[in-house]
Amino acid sequence: MLEVKNLTKKFKGLMALRGVSFSLARGEVLGLIGPNGAGKTTVINIISGFLKPSEGKIFLNGKEITSFPPEKIARLGILRTFQHVQIFHELTVLENVLLGFSRHLKRRLWHDLFGLPLARREEKEINQKAREILELLGLADIALLPAHGLPYGKQRQVVLARAVASQPEILLLDEPAAGLSSVETRELLDFLKQLKNMGISILLVDHDLELIWELCDRVVVLAFGEIIAQGIPAEVRKNPRVIEAYLGS
Repeated sequence: MLEVKNLTKKFKGLMALRGVSFSLARGEVLGLIGPNGAGKTTVINIISGFLKPSEGKIFLNGKEITSFPPEKIARLGILRTFQHVQIFHELTVLENVLLGFSRHLKRRLWHDLFGLPLARREEKEINQKAREILELLGLADIALLPAHGLPYGKQRQVVLARAVASQPEILLLDEPAAGLSSVETRELLDFLKQLKNMGISILLVDHDLELIWELCDRVVVLAFGEIIAQGIPAEVRKNPRVIEAYLGS
């Protein structure tokens, strides 16, 4: 579904990525891990169009998208989250999720949210779909609460629910467990398993290896901008090069 071929990125002479190649299958959860500075976020930034590679190509369903801007890549169904929570604090949980539908609406959803009329039928349909997503993901009981009053872990879940409302082909998740407690991380894991069961393809970057081992179908390991291992979690976690990259020789 997604192919990354020979991805290379230089920043003023610094080689951030060197010949990185991997693929993501439909419905698969692929972990992308490595020590700090390995190049993981750079990969996410290039796939989502926020950076352009020095060399290499990216394909979605066989079509090259390397030069596409972020908004066009998003319209094709590749959506990303960032390390820091990006949420509309003044809106309710339901309203945050409703915004996710804007990619598919003939008339922008925020016309309704900010005082402009939407077709009544369209408004009813998207409200129903948003509530179904919240119900499916276990957030229905907080639908009408303001987002600013939620615990940090719940805010991250709302961001993911909003992404699901956009009906993504692929989710690029950049450290979704960052800053979470052990209890919140466990809740996030259960939440991501539900996304996996929905058939959404996920590229997951995170430092929480227990999350990676339990959730991912395959794992790609970067160190100093290069792939040092890839395979199923049981193989990767025993790889001597991976152990050395994290713990030292």
